[in-house]
Amino acid sequence: MDRLSAMRLFVRIGQLNSFARAAESLGISSAAATERIRRLEAEVNAKLLNRTTRRVALTEEGERYWKVCQSVLDELEEVERSIGEVRRERRGRVTISVNVGIFRAILLPRLASFVEAHPEIRLQIITTDQRADFVREGVDFAIRMGGLEDQDLMLRAIGAPMRVTVAAPDYIRQHGRPQTPNDIHHHRAIDFLLPRAGRVLDWEFASGGDVAEVQFGGPVALNDAEARVRLAEDGLGVVQTVCFLAAPQIASGRLERLLREWETEAPTISLLYPRSKYLPARVRAAMDFCAEAISTTLQQARTALGPTCAV
Repeated sequence: MDRLSAMRLFVRIGQLNSFARAAESLGISSAAATERIRRLEAEVNAKLLNRTTRRVALTEEGERYWKVCQSVLDELEEVERSIGEVRRERRGRVTISVNVGIFRAILLPRLASFVEAHPEIRLQIITTDQRADFVREGVDFAIRMGGLEDQDLMLRAIGAPMRVTVAAPDYIRQHGRPQTPNDIHHHRAIDFLLPRAGRVLDWEFASGGDVAEVQFGGPVALNDAEARVRLAEDGLGVVQTVCFLAAPQIASGRLERLLREWETEAPTISLLYPRSKYLPARVRAAMDFCAEAISTTLQQARTALGPTCAV
């Protein structure tokens, strides 16, 4: 028996005090209505209606059940209406400012699935490691590693990858394997160039419960995180990067992980968005997609690299 249809019929009978009128309003015969109520009473193991030739009345048990059915159907109708509204709202433009490495390594491979699932949402993606200008660029939300760019923004933290230090097997055979972070002073370190010209990102290592920040002054510095990993694959030198950028190369043997016992946690990847009481459904859908993609990738990196690369 379709319990939901029987509940709707039962509620309508209670409203109209008539089998015939209730059946007619739902487009079924009186005989079908009678059989449906009989089966409903058998399901709940109680007599719900007293029926005579002139009137229909709820029994004591029927009154209690009618109130519950009415409440359930009202709530279901509200949920269905809200779902319909959400679907209608999932259209229009969403502008995202996202860290270059996160976009290429995490979002780009999954972008087609989002477009297929939300054909009426138009994504505008700005790939940059610079601070987002939410007003001038019309940004709905940004994806960054680290804290808030502005105190007027809200933050939705997703997870923190680990830093890994890597080099190609051929490079290690030629130049040796560093045993401590200080040994990298004798190697070719490939630095990350920060957006502010002339500054490179410090390398970080765990040291006696603290984090030590080190600069090596290597022969090459660039502001493309993926390109640094590629240069390490080509045997140019040693790179420290976030685990999700190097996990595929480590798993395939193209890179080897160095100095595991000195690994540290990188800044948390977060979604940043303007402080507002309301986010359109299209923006929430894009945010949920990005959060799920990032969380899944971090989990996969942890699984691939072992317990020391944790989220």
